[in-house]
Amino acid sequence: PTLGHGRSSKIQALLHDIPKNERSVVFTTSLTAVKHLMAVFETCGISHSALYTRQNCSAAEHAIERWKQSRIGEDGNVKFSALVLIIQAGAAASGLTLTAACKMFFLEPFVRQEEEQQAFARCHRYGQVNSVHAKVYFSPVSVESRLLEWRKISNSHGPQDTEIVYNDIADIVEKEDIDSEKKR
Repeated sequence: PTLGHGRSSKIQALLHDIPKNERSVVFTTSLTAVKHLMAVFETCGISHSALYTRQNCSAAEHAIERWKQSRIGEDGNVKFSALVLIIQAGAAASGLTLTAACKMFFLEPFVRQEEEQQAFARCHRYGQVNSVHAKVYFSPVSVESRLLEWRKISNSHGPQDTEIVYNDIADIVEKEDIDSEKKR
């Protein structure tokens, strides 16, 4: 995909980071962001499906099934019906398992850290055979960075977050799933 064209640095980074041969999931809290990502992915030729609030049940089920489908192409490589599944926080069905994903992207930190943990757990479940990488995009010197700083202070007085690690030095953070590495 061509970068730039008036896209935010988050969207540009996301387009750069999405793997071309693995399924991934993008989480966001905003319906507007879901619709925007759908338009950007369409423009860039990135196959995708989306789950969002107020979506009817059959459309949501179709989006999930489309994302899970794959076939062997004429060149012998695996072809995915939808490479990326875009999910609005709160829209995912109870018990949804996304173990087909190897990469998770959060377009912004969620207000409630527990929701991020739940999203991560959807990909990192029993049956996951791949390492799961999670990346959270946030803007430095913003409400997002203050939220992460507040979490850091709050967590220093209680149990530590073990699933997704944030680094206050960079504007893009990455964490490799340690549990999958232990299995090797």
